[in-house]
Amino acid sequence: PITASPLTTIKPTLLTPLVFTSQITSPLSIQKNHPSKLAYYTPPSSLPKSSFITKDLSIPILPLETLYCPPNSSLLQNISRIFPPGFFFIPKDQTKTRKFYEFILVDSESITLTHQTNPNDKSKIKFSKFKVNKVLSPSDWNQPPSELKSFSKAFTPQYYSYFDYMDASFNFLSVKPFNHTWFIWFNKEISLSIPN
Repeated sequence: PITASPLTTIKPTLLTPLVFTSQITSPLSIQKNHPSKLAYYTPPSSLPKSSFITKDLSIPILPLETLYCPPNSSLLQNISRIFPPGFFFIPKDQTKTRKFYEFILVDSESITLTHQTNPNDKSKIKFSKFKVNKVLSPSDWNQPPSELKSFSKAFTPQYYSYFDYMDASFNFLSVKPFNHTWFIWFNKEISLSIPN
């Protein structure tokens, strides 16, 4: 069992934000007309356990060579040298573009999507809105995850797997320009059991 003990005055050098302190002064001790009173603090018997696993080692996502990333270059310059044109991620297959992943989500009716184009340049998207209708789990896929499904309309490539569907939720968001805005909302009837 933890025993409570009277607390002494606070030493400012010991305080950090969002950390329990074992030294708390009663507000009454500040008033001159009242004798000081001590506050008692009993720390919790156990802190809540986090569901996250912290690793001591950072694992690089992509090794950057000085050939592609000179010391004084910007992040955008480096990205344009490393990623294929039109990509902001490293594609497993360059025919699987951002539009491919977007079409997976639209064709599977997982999202309802609208893009608002720039009136001066119809090739540029000002902002986008999408509603999440459902998130398919492997059991909703109704076939082995590596087995290919065909799009309902002609598209190149014509087929996609559940693994492509999993990648789609991240890869379809990479829209130029970098200040692109997404308005996102969820269908009220969506299942709350979203797969990993």
